[in-house]
Amino acid sequence: MSANILMIEDDKDFQHFTRILLSRAGYNIYCAENEESAFALLKDHAMQLVFVDYMLPNVNGISLFEKIRDFHKIPFAVLMSGLPKEEIEEQNGVEIFSEIIEKPFSSNDILSIVKKYTEKAN
Repeated sequence: MSANILMIEDDKDFQHFTRILLSRAGYNIYCAENEESAFALLKDHAMQLVFVDYMLPNVNGISLFEKIRDFHKIPFAVLMSGLPKEEIEEQNGVEIFSEIIEKPFSSNDILSIVKKYTEKAN
């Protein structure tokens, strides 16, 4: 069974890049650009891994994932940010994430992270 991955990211170009990369690697990738679209996807699909952008319209990624965890069991989540990792690690609530990664990151970085957490989820 192929892992279901949710990418919550408001940058359409980044969504497109990620969708192609992870689809070609054999994963089921779902993209949401905001809180509403993320919850709509989670209603219909169980996810093994979620990537959440720190800066989203009307909500930060930490707050959004706290809400998601109240309703959905997600084994692993990765917080993405263009801010320095050290700055993000100081934020309240960041400990709910399996990993924090700084943008930009390479194709190999994202594939390595996905492989690590989807293997743990199975």
